[in-house]
Amino acid sequence: MHKLVRSISTLFVALGIAICLSAVVVLADPTSSGSPAAQPSPAASVDPKVTSLAREWLHRFQTGDIDRSQLTDDLNAKLTPDLVSQVKTQLGPLGEPTDVSFVQQRAVQNSTVYQFAVSFSATKIREFISLNAAGKIDGIFFAPAP
Repeated sequence: MHKLVRSISTLFVALGIAICLSAVVVLADPTSSGSPAAQPSPAASVDPKVTSLAREWLHRFQTGDIDRSQLTDDLNAKLTPDLVSQVKTQLGPLGEPTDVSFVQQRAVQNSTVYQFAVSFSATKIREFISLNAAGKIDGIFFAPAP
């Protein structure tokens, strides 16, 4: 799983979104001038379409079937076949998720980042999927669950 975090973390950082993994996952705007990060919205609910999108893209990475029409041009350019293959190697063996639960959302620059807790029979991960104002995916990140 460490290779997965390193690969996807590199992708997310390349998109200009800082990711810090510690006891708490923090998404912050790197252009801010030291002001506090925006508070996440509570884990009440999210549009079911966003949850479906998170499930869809987890499956897409597990199978390597990437629909590039759903991605921003920037993410599309950075999501190389080699990176897709690396992520597929890590996520594919996990099988079908037993649960995908919304955790929180946060505005970052001109996008909204959604966090999901994903459970499999043998492990748990976090999925972060970022959508720009036009509804295109401009970032996606998978990490071990805390």
